Amino acid sequence: MGAELGISKKLRVSAGWLGTFAGVNEDYQNDQRFDLNTNSFGGGIGLSIIPMLDINLGGQYTMYKEGTKDFDHMLGPLPVAVTETYNKKTWVVAVGLDFHFGK
Repeated sequence: MGAELGISKKLRVSAGWLGTFAGVNEDYQNDQRFDLNTNSFGGGIGLSIIPMLDINLGGQYTMYKEGTKDFDHMLGPLPVAVTETYNKKTWVVAVGLDFHFGK
């Protein structure tokens, strides 16, 4: 879900949200690969530099819902109960150029 608003002929602002549902079970998760539900929030600005060129600046922050997996790890002949916790947060920053041709 997102929206962009033209403040003037030269300036635009935008904001949005994205949610994902991973849908994987505990067997899929491990320390090398894991998939978690997320909520992402983003925003940006667009500026017309000249009639044929716009510059866009944006950012996004993603929060992952924490996941865990319980299993037994063999330490020699003895099983040891282990709980792995999967969690992360990410930032994305982007710069883009729009070129307008024609007319």
